[in-house]
Amino acid sequence: MKPREKLIECGANKLKDEELLAILLRTGIKGKPVVQFSKEILKEFGGFSGLLDADIKDLIKVKGLNTSKATLLKALLEIVHRYFREKITLSEFKLQNPESVYKFLMSSIKWEDREKFSVLFVNNASNLIDCETLFMGNVNSIPLFISEILKKALRKGSRGIIVAHNHLTENIKPSNEDIRFTKRLLDACNIVEIELIDHIIYNPQGYFSFKSEGII
Repeated sequence: MKPREKLIECGANKLKDEELLAILLRTGIKGKPVVQFSKEILKEFGGFSGLLDADIKDLIKVKGLNTSKATLLKALLEIVHRYFREKITLSEFKLQNPESVYKFLMSSIKWEDREKFSVLFVNNASNLIDCETLFMGNVNSIPLFISEILKKALRKGSRGIIVAHNHLTENIKPSNEDIRFTKRLLDACNIVEIELIDHIIYNPQGYFSFKSEGII
C-alpha cells in the first residue's frame, strides 16, 4: 500500500517515518523509490530532528533534494513551531521545573544559528505571563542588560523571572561570564523583590539549570 493510501486507510500515526517523509517529497530519484530515498535521507540526518534542524544549504546538497523540497521541509518546521505556540495558552502554562521550562523553550522559540537571551515572566502561581527574546548575539557573546530585564519584569507585573539562553555547541555548561552575570542579576532581583527562579542554558540535546546545580 502506498503511503498516501495507508494514511487515508489507517491514519498518519500508523505510518513509518520514511513513509511520512515520502508523502512530502512525493518523488524519489533514479533507481530509488521515494520511500527508500526517504529512509536514506532520515538515516543521513539522524531522524526528523536532524533533518528539520539542518540548514537549507545542507539540504540542497543532497542529491534529489532540490530547492523546492528543501524549502518545503523548512516551511514544515516553522509550521510545527507556530502550531505549538498557538496550542500553548500562556496563562494556563505552569513552569513547574527545569524540564518543563526546557520543553517550552524548544517548542515555542524558533531555533537559530545565533545566540539569544530570553526571559520568561511568571506570576505568584508560577504561571507564565509572557516570554520575550530580549537580546540576540553572535557565537561569542550576548549583550546582557540587567536593567532592561528588570524594567520589563516590573512593567509586566511579574513576581518572578526565568532567564534562558542557548549555546550553539554541544557544551551547555556555563562559562565564568555566565555565572558572574547570573549572580549580578540575582542581586539586582533581590533589590526590587523579583525572584530569579532559574537560569537555563539549552541546546537541542539538553539543558543546564543553575537552580538544580545549586548556583542560585
